[in-house]
Amino acid sequence: MIDGDHDEFADPVWWSAAARLLDSKEGRQVVRIADAECALNVTSLPDTAKSFLVAALMERCKRRAVIFVPDEARARTMAHELSSFFNKNEILTFHARDYVLYDARAVSRDQELQSSSMLTRVLSDDYSVLLVTADASKQRLMNPDRFGSYAIRLTRGEKVDTDQLEKALTFCGYERVPQIECPGHFARRGDIVDIWPSGADSSSDVSSAIRLSFFDVVLDEVKTLDPETQRSTATLKEVVIPPARIFLLQEEERQIAALALDDATFDAVDRARKAGASRDVIEKIRRTGTRDAERFREMHSF
Repeated sequence: MIDGDHDEFADPVWWSAAARLLDSKEGRQVVRIADAECALNVTSLPDTAKSFLVAALMERCKRRAVIFVPDEARARTMAHELSSFFNKNEILTFHARDYVLYDARAVSRDQELQSSSMLTRVLSDDYSVLLVTADASKQRLMNPDRFGSYAIRLTRGEKVDTDQLEKALTFCGYERVPQIECPGHFARRGDIVDIWPSGADSSSDVSSAIRLSFFDVVLDEVKTLDPETQRSTATLKEVVIPPARIFLLQEEERQIAALALDDATFDAVDRARKAGASRDVIEKIRRTGTRDAERFREMHSF
């Protein structure tokens, strides 16, 4: 779990300090709580010392860690501190998202792509440390099993209906473009499908765009792809493409949501009228509710 490539771990000072910490009276109590799989609230320690404690405890117990932090600033700092002990790709952060129904273009698309990828990795136990901010901990999410079922898993040699694959990618929030330029894009040209999965980073050694090559209906090759040069590189046996949206609704669910918004808009207008609101205010409520309901009906994302 600890990245052996870091020079710090070849230094016996690290091991000596970690052992002395966890072999102390308080340290043994912390280990017992961790072994019992109970939540642990650590106070009266400097923030940097908490990061050291987490790393030492994870190494001793050989377990992953989920850490709740007060805000985004502390999450960034702790992720940086923990990167001295773990590979950066093993440290995930769950960020909070605004729930107001804004136009999708006004919401941080990059953040949603990262969050959807992060959730897929958590469901696959593909992480060492998960940092969760206080606001993010209050966020409502899809049922984990249902969200995980929308991840697209492809294996070299299997038969794949490329039309169905395109529909699945579109449903999962991917945008079809002539040439992929950023995460959340996919392109289809004849028997080749290029996909830039959500959360992927072209500078990362772990996540990148991928190229699928088909021979008729058989997935003939799966390779990583450099989006800048459009050249395929390493060959893969299989790939998991996470959803590009945090919330995914089937068409009938969107229609139900649209009807619910219609009812809520009617009730809001009625309450505003009874409260003596001006005509402009009432019209704004009606216009906003109607617009959002129509966006659901037209399969737009928020």
